[in-house]
Amino acid sequence: MKYKFFPIVILSMITLLSCSSVTINYDYDEGQDFSTYRTFKWLAKNRNNSPSAMKDPLAKKKTKDAVIKTLEAKGYNLLEKGEPDFYVIVHAGVRNRIDITNWGYHYGPWYGPNTSVYRYKEGTIFIDVIDGKKKELVWRGTGTGAVDPYYTPEERAESIKEVVAEILEYFPPSKE
Repeated sequence: MKYKFFPIVILSMITLLSCSSVTINYDYDEGQDFSTYRTFKWLAKNRNNSPSAMKDPLAKKKTKDAVIKTLEAKGYNLLEKGEPDFYVIVHAGVRNRIDITNWGYHYGPWYGPNTSVYRYKEGTIFIDVIDGKKKELVWRGTGTGAVDPYYTPEERAESIKEVVAEILEYFPPSKE
């Protein structure tokens, strides 16, 4: 009887996490004129010549495809050769997280402290825009959220597309 509502609490937590959205942040160089940007090039290595932080080659390819398609839909052209107006580089990582909720002290059949612990993985995608002439970072967008380990490859690709689109919604920054 003590654990009668335990499955309901767990199911509720899983449902809330699966419905939770990605947290999007961005920052940019306020002195940069983004209206001059027309062309871009994918940059596979960062400025220190070290590989980007994406270690999973399939996730890297899906992310690259999503970034390119989103930028092209915004009217930017991908250059294979020559100097672009800006470069794009993506970094990503996953870390273990723990969510601890103290539900308070209970009396009666559930006598004692009531605390729940939920372990999950949190993923973050960084999209950097580097000016083609100055070779300096001028815009960075990030998306952070819980990673669902049970996604199929198709669901994972769709999730990456959605996160990339949400991040790039703020590029170029508006002058409001």
